[in-house]
Amino acid sequence: DNGNILTWDDLYATPTTETYQEERLMGDYTFIDFNADGRVTQDDLIPYGYSESSPQNTYSAYLGVDYKGWGIFAQFYGVTNVIRNVEMGNFGNGGMNTVFDQGTWYSVDNDDYEIATPRYKSNSFSSGTLYWRDASYIRLKTIELSYTWNKLNIGKFTFSNVKLYFNGNNIWTWNRLPDDRETNGSWSSGGGAYPLAKRYTFGIKFSL
Repeated sequence: DNGNILTWDDLYATPTTETYQEERLMGDYTFIDFNADGRVTQDDLIPYGYSESSPQNTYSAYLGVDYKGWGIFAQFYGVTNVIRNVEMGNFGNGGMNTVFDQGTWYSVDNDDYEIATPRYKSNSFSSGTLYWRDASYIRLKTIELSYTWNKLNIGKFTFSNVKLYFNGNNIWTWNRLPDDRETNGSWSSGGGAYPLAKRYTFGIKFSL
C-alpha cells in the first residue's frame, strides 16, 4: 500500500495493475512497483511485517497463592509480533452483497477517509495491508478458586481432605482483533471463524 488516489493526476500517474485496471477510480489505493516494470503484479509482492502463520514470541505466567485452606491459581498466556488478515471485503469481486462498517468512505467531499468507496464486483487490484491487524494478545487461560478441608468428618465418613473448587478457561482476552481467536489461519479462508469456547467448572475432590 502506497497511499490513495485523490486526483485524476494520481490516477493516470500510478502504475497499471494486473487486473481491474479499467475500473480504478479516485479513492482507490496505490501500490509500489518494486521491480519498476511499469505494472503492479504478483511479481511485486515482498515480505512485509510479521508472519501470519506463527507468532515470533510466546510467553506465559503462572500465579498461585494458598492461605488457610483457600487457594487461587491463574495462568496467563500471550503472543506478540504476529499479524492476521481479517478481511471484510465490501461488495467484493465474488459478488458478496454486504457492507461492513470499516470507517469513513472516500467521496469527492472527503479525502480524509479510511476505506475506498465499495463498488459491487469492482474492487481494486488489491487491498494491500488494509486488513492486516496486530494479532498480539494476552489471555487469562485458566483461573481457579478453591477451599480445602483437612480431616473432615461427614456422618459416618472421615475424609483426609476435601477440596471444593471453581475454575474457568478462556474467560478473558485482550487484543486488537474484532473477535477472539488463536488460530494461525486467516479469517477470510475460514480459519478463526469460531472463537475459543469459555468453560466454567464447579467440582469437589476428596480422599478417604
